[in-house]
Amino acid sequence: MATGSRTWKAIAAVAALIGLGAGAVVSPATSAGAAQRRVEDADRGITALSPLGLPPGAPTGGPANLVDPFDGTGVGETNPGNVSEYPGASVPFGMVQFSPDTSPDRGVTTGSGYDSADSRISGFSLTHLSGDGCAIYGDVPILPVIGALPPDPDNAAQPFSHADEKASAGNYAVSLGAGSPSGSIGVRLTATTRTALGAFAFPAPHGSGSAGADNRLFKVGDSANGSSASQVRLIGTDALSGSVTSGDFCGIPGDYAVYFTAQFSQNFVAGGTWRNDVVGSEHSCVSATSAGCGAWVTFRFPSATRERVLVKVGISFVSAAGATANLRDEDPGWNLQETSRAATAEWNGLLGRIAVSGGSRTDARVFYTALYHSLLFPSVFSDDDGRYMGFDHKVHSLPSLRLIIDLRLGHSPLGPLAPHR
Repeated sequence: MATGSRTWKAIAAVAALIGLGAGAVVSPATSAGAAQRRVEDADRGITALSPLGLPPGAPTGGPANLVDPFDGTGVGETNPGNVSEYPGASVPFGMVQFSPDTSPDRGVTTGSGYDSADSRISGFSLTHLSGDGCAIYGDVPILPVIGALPPDPDNAAQPFSHADEKASAGNYAVSLGAGSPSGSIGVRLTATTRTALGAFAFPAPHGSGSAGADNRLFKVGDSANGSSASQVRLIGTDALSGSVTSGDFCGIPGDYAVYFTAQFSQNFVAGGTWRNDVVGSEHSCVSATSAGCGAWVTFRFPSATRERVLVKVGISFVSAAGATANLRDEDPGWNLQETSRAATAEWNGLLGRIAVSGGSRTDARVFYTALYHSLLFPSVFSDDDGRYMGFDHKVHSLPSLRLIIDLRLGHSPLGPLAPHR
């Protein structure tokens, strides 16, 4: 199946997401807590466990190195043409899929939020669905900008080139605004099961003694299929939290709410919110309509060197407290390299359960890329403590439950990969 300059030679599994959607509920005993994600050192490897309770693989190389996350991110000439894959950071069956959304075709030609034909990025949102075909998820896009706040923050976007992109299983990187007078912003993304971790490297301020004003836009109400409610509030000078309600996948009635807590590695010097593109300095916004809320925070760097600010975000389909607890349990530190290596190790631990021989390296890349895509979904929707939001919109907690709900058509690879689950 041709997808522009990228080709995915795999049979695409078809998934259905109604309201909250199908996913995985895993017990606290098998969830990826902070203790499970610790990197001991390069020689001893990773102590992380996947949501399936499988041992990790190598933190570098391995079959994860053969995966091409860009496969399936374009639109081909043959019907259906749209494979709807995203290139961003996720671990196997992760609740978080930290990935770029492109403009102008985010919700037009692809349900994944990313189209390889586009040349602008409108944000890096926290949730995506693999192979969906209709717009869904794409919740809470985060966009870094330089200088003054844009007058229309919901529609702000940054130029990028595919030559400046890199992606591997569990990791993504890109430069935004290359060639612009203000300089480019370096972006690196990785993830744990329920958290996102991003690094944004801003260019040095121009001129002797000048100070740079760099901003982050949180487009809280800008989910891929729109939103029916959203809220956000700034917490102190280094954090914010909020939620968004979206849904109606492929026109099927049903909604979900996702909650998030974001924390920065440095204090911001100013911040505020907007509603319906009216930007203000209020520290909170609540909207019960499609006129979505957003938040902005500003960092100012007096030095003449390139500055990097990290943001880590925990999410939950249960509550704001659940998002905060997931962030605390899964990513208590600020080590981007450690988290990145742990994500690679999780992929190697699962992909490495199937070994292939014969054929060319290209054949191996096709095989492991297809296997990788099949293991992005179903996604975990239970918190680290075992609580989850049911289809009845009530919170349930089954500490001993180890259940994978797989509504995809065709045979799932989970059986031979993890028969004990």
